[in-house]
Order: sequence, then C-alpha cells, then structure tokens
Amino acid sequence: MEIIKKAKIEKGTTLIELAVALLVLLIALLALAQVIAASVILNKKSREIMKASIICKQKAEQLVSLAYADTTSNTSGTLVANADGTYSYPTTGGSGLTAGGTVAPNPYTTASTLTTTTNYVDYVDDNGNVVASTGNYFYIRLWKISTSGNVKTIEVTVVGKSKAASHQVARIVTQVSN
Repeated sequence: MEIIKKAKIEKGTTLIELAVALLVLLIALLALAQVIAASVILNKKSREIMKASIICKQKAEQLVSLAYADTTSNTSGTLVANADGTYSYPTTGGSGLTAGGTVAPNPYTTASTLTTTTNYVDYVDDNGNVVASTGNYFYIRLWKISTSGNVKTIEVTVVGKSKAASHQVARIVTQVSN
C-alpha cells in the first residue's frame, strides 16, 4: 500500500517547482527585453550615421565637381531648377573653391558649440534637403578649403542636432589639383 501512495505523491509538479520555472523564464525574458532595447537604440544611431555620411559625401562630391578656379558658385545655397529640368546650385553669390571655412574641430563637438563661416555651412533636414538656419534642420554641414601649391584640400564634416546624433557623425577629406 505504501508503494502506491508514494507513486501518487510524486506524480505532477509542485507549486514550488512551477514558481521556480516561472522565475527562470521571467529572468530570461527580461534579459531578452534588454537586448531588444539596445538593438533598437543602436539601429537608430546607425541610421543617423548612415544619413550623415551620405549628406557629407554629397557635399564633398559637389565641391569636387567645381572648376579648380571657381570662386563664385554658391555652394551653401539651395538647388534651383534649370530650364532643361535639371537642378544646380546658383553660380554666383558664394565662395566656390575659395580657401576658407571651418569644420568641427573634434568628434565630440556639439551643434551648440560650433563656429560657422558664412558660405561654408548649410543646414540639412532629416530628408537631406538644405533648409534655412532658422528652419527645422537636423544636421549642420560644414566645409573647409585650404590650398597648398596647386592642390586644394576639401574637408567636410556633418554634426547632428538630434539626441541620437548630437556630435560630429561624418567626416570626409579629399583633394583636387589644377
């Protein structure tokens, strides 16, 4: 008779075993939630860095495409429509490839501590469009042109305004020669 009673007692799980199993499951789910939260944050930061890199590259390509002796193209203006349906920057009212400008001095420079130089800065919204400095901009794009002999060095930096990208997030240095 005692053998039968023992078999009935050992059958199934106890409330304590169930509580321990739920505790282990809860700990695992909390760890997974932290991993997911970190992943979302890193994904957002990665997206901002990618956008800033594209915006930085676009400005570098625009400056490299100018004639070496260009001193008047408005590179900090807004694109205008041409008669043939294409878009370009105004060819007057700017500094072209004239030496000057400033860039973010280090990767930890924030938007609020930047020193900007007229004709060597533009403000870009979240979609990559140039907007007014008083507008709803997301990035500040700065460039510096220096000359050494017949070589011009073009340096472009992009500083984010948002919390996710509140420092220099992209930098490109390139050179053109006569």
